[in-house]
Amino acid sequence: MDTPFLSVRKWDEHGDDIELGMIRDLADWPAETQVWLQNSLDRRYLLRRISKIYGLRLALGFLEFDVETDTGRMAFLMRWTQSTAVSFGSNGKLLIDTDDNRYVVNDVN
Repeated sequence: MDTPFLSVRKWDEHGDDIELGMIRDLADWPAETQVWLQNSLDRRYLLRRISKIYGLRLALGFLEFDVETDTGRMAFLMRWTQSTAVSFGSNGKLLIDTDDNRYVVNDVN
């Protein structure tokens, strides 16, 4: 798995998010549990992985991306704010576009 930590959470009766614990390395868990957790993650999260950036332009406070992802070439807009580019792994970024879609760059180098 590419993410260094998994946060295990639940919601209380008021809708507040409560962290139950963290999984540091999925590989430390039994194979059956790894499969179950990965299947659960795949159902909940759609993370497109960016493998190439063809173009990137700043216009009117938005970044316009033209990228290659694991699902093909696509374009998206992202607000030019720090909160839409979150650290991911040891040298990656999680980008959040204006439609709240998520894109992963595993290594910004």
